Amino acid sequence: NYLTDLTPRLGFPSGNCQIHLYDNLPEVILAGAEGTLIPIKPRFNFAVEVLMDHTCPDGDWRALRIPEKVLPWINMTSVAKHNDAYHFVPNDVHDSCVGSISGEGDTIEECMANLMKHVEALDGQPITVRLDTVKDLLKEVKVAETKGIEFADASLPDPVEIMENAEA
Repeated sequence: NYLTDLTPRLGFPSGNCQIHLYDNLPEVILAGAEGTLIPIKPRFNFAVEVLMDHTCPDGDWRALRIPEKVLPWINMTSVAKHNDAYHFVPNDVHDSCVGSISGEGDTIEECMANLMKHVEALDGQPITVRLDTVKDLLKEVKVAETKGIEFADASLPDPVEIMENAEA
């Protein structure tokens, strides 16, 4: 048997996190294609991914210049590269969203710090990121923990605190 077509679809936004979190993703995919389930080996304990919006009007062609050092942490949609810029096709489906950006780490605080480092590398580009969703997610995790669902060995930080640190 030969793996000829990699067709699994990663979620959006979450697929970028999986790519960075799973140290053995190619082996997991290959084994799965052969009908074998193997354990995932995590590279980090956590990853966070937020949507990235372009600030140009909806319906217009949009462009970004993304430094090579941050490119692995960006997941773009409906995009074509020409010379040194990424161009986004105008459409009604994704409104201003042109992709996502992620951060990784062994703690939520480290994830947020790395996320913000990646966002800062895009300084001067016409984008915004949806950080409010992180705060909302951490609130949901707190509620789930009160119902007995464990997310981590260490307690997760307060949503307001993590956002204040990210915005500082």
